[in-house]
This record gives sequence, C-alpha cells and structure tokens, in this order.
Amino acid sequence: MKKGFICIFVPIIFLTACKSPLESQPEKETELITTLHASWGYNYRDVEELTENSDYIAIVNVKDSKSFYYEILPKTLYTVETTQSIYGETDDVQLVFTGGVFEDKTVELSDDPLMSIGDSFLVFARKNDDGTYTVLSGPQGRFVIEDDCVYSLNAVDKQLRSANCSSSNIMVDGVPLDDFIESVEGYLSDIHAVAESQAVQSNT
Repeated sequence: MKKGFICIFVPIIFLTACKSPLESQPEKETELITTLHASWGYNYRDVEELTENSDYIAIVNVKDSKSFYYEILPKTLYTVETTQSIYGETDDVQLVFTGGVFEDKTVELSDDPLMSIGDSFLVFARKNDDGTYTVLSGPQGRFVIEDDCVYSLNAVDKQLRSANCSSSNIMVDGVPLDDFIESVEGYLSDIHAVAESQAVQSNT
C-alpha cells in the first residue's frame, strides 16, 4: 500500500444534506492545555491517496490510553477496539499520538487534538516497526462519525476551526457513512487490481 510521495495540494469538497455536529460538540473541561505547533511532513491530496498509503482503515473505539515522554516529546499510546474493519487488522490495535495528558496539564498539537476514552473515529493509519500504528498526517487521517455521516476533523472540530488551522486540504462534510465506506472499498479494489496486473506482467 505504500508508495513514493509527491506533494500535491488539491481541495476536495463533499457536500451533502447531513447536519454538521459542530454546534453540538461539547466544550472541553476547564484545564491547563498547552498546544504545540508542527508542520506535517506531507499532506495527502484526497481520501483515495489516504487509502493507497494505509495499512489499517477502520472505525475504532478508544478503550485505554497511556501518556509518557519519549525523549523530550509527549506521547500517548491509545488502545482502540476495531469496531468495523475496512482494511487490515480486525483486532484491537495501538495508535500513537503526539501529546499527552499528565497530572496537571494536557499537551497536544493545535491541529491534532488528543482522543478521549469512549471516542469513536474512522481512521487511516500506517503500521510502525514496533507494531503500533500512526494515523496518516495527523488530522487528515481521522474522521468523525455522527448520525451515520462522516466529517473530516477540519469540518467539525472547534479547536481546529478557532485556530484557523490549514493543515488539511481534505474536506469531508456530512458524507453518509455507507457511501464513504463504499468509496474507500472501491479504491482498495482498484489498488489490488493494479497490483495483480503488475505481478502478472513481472512474471511474463
């Protein structure tokens, strides 16, 4: 599923009649929050390219989290349940995020807020050498599901919108979940067809 990267920035917009969950999104509890800013190494051009570069695509539910410091960077290891596998693992996996929740403060990236236990997302992730997974390009590879519709984080997350973050050019704003999954499965089918064709050509 992995390939060489070419940076292309093309805005992708999905429009449907689904109601946005932004207005009903709960405010975070009052606490000391430190936000970090980072430049993502690569922005994917659309959901198809996310699919092409993923080892794991699934709807997940956050079961547990553990924050720690790796060298000088705060990290959180999330254990998530695969509630619906679209590609890859069907069992629980561990997702690594930059940022962490410690006794007296929360440290997180301004455009990639941390998850909480009980949260559900649709994620596109790549497997690390140690068996954990990293969501592709932070906020780009994580989607909110609300009332059976799919939203990119930049469409519904108040923190991203208030910070005017432009880290993602992928905009998904209320696509029916079944339609979204059907599109991803279509991309996967095309990828497998190309791989099979290349394998046949290499053997002839």
